[in-house]
Amino acid sequence: MFAASQKRDCERICRLLDVPFQKNGVLGQRIHLNKMSTQDVTLQYYSVLAELCAGWPSRRQAPDAKPMVPKVMMRLGYLRSSDRQIILHVHILNGFDVPILDRITQSSDPYVRLEFYPRCFFPLADFPAQTTKMKKQTLRPCWNETFQFLVPEELFFTNGACLCLSVLDHDVLSYNDLAGQALIPLASIKRVKSLSSKHLPYPTTMAFPLPTARQYTEFFRILKERSGKDTLAREIYNYEKYVRDYRLLPPDALDEKETRAEAKHMFSAKIKDFFREVVH
Repeated sequence: MFAASQKRDCERICRLLDVPFQKNGVLGQRIHLNKMSTQDVTLQYYSVLAELCAGWPSRRQAPDAKPMVPKVMMRLGYLRSSDRQIILHVHILNGFDVPILDRITQSSDPYVRLEFYPRCFFPLADFPAQTTKMKKQTLRPCWNETFQFLVPEELFFTNGACLCLSVLDHDVLSYNDLAGQALIPLASIKRVKSLSSKHLPYPTTMAFPLPTARQYTEFFRILKERSGKDTLAREIYNYEKYVRDYRLLPPDALDEKETRAEAKHMFSAKIKDFFREVVH
């Protein structure tokens, strides 16, 4: 309603100044974006983010290349079921170019987390995240694990609905560091005849870059502007900002391999034991 009023006011001003009002101009586009619902803005934000991920170079890096961007080889396909549900099949094969995130061992303990974005369409309570096994002290992990998800057809083909994959480094005594993320539009995944290996598409390799300022598109700026009053905009803005600023998944990501609570308890117990020995 407010955006429509803005448009009418701008058209009046343009008529008074005897200049054309261009819908595709900067002002016209801005008004159009402001008219969009927060859900639609969120979908557009993730759609653009997926395009940025797809455009990232996935070729092997030289050992001295900086920053190191992890790559993961996988196979993806989906089947339609009889009750308007989609069965998504994800086969995580292996990874390489995983950066060193543990300075003590000069290695990493990588695992992959799989989930759906945006959360307003795929709440974790209904679509829980899944993770591969953690591989200890390697920069070239071999997982060879398969996952299946059941997704309603209308959600699967929604523009902006994505499969988000995160490569993380497991740390018992601290936080699980984010090595990189990749978003895949669900609608871009190929349909297969069956879920047998012979019918799945050939493996594809994707780069998993860390969040950068490039993702702060016009859609993200609108979410930021609305975050003061709009709950959904605030959730998306805070989540994405947290991931980029700290390179960690926020607590509400409910990462099953996150041991920060156990780590704090263990560290606290060790400190108490240390002082007990000193006193005695």
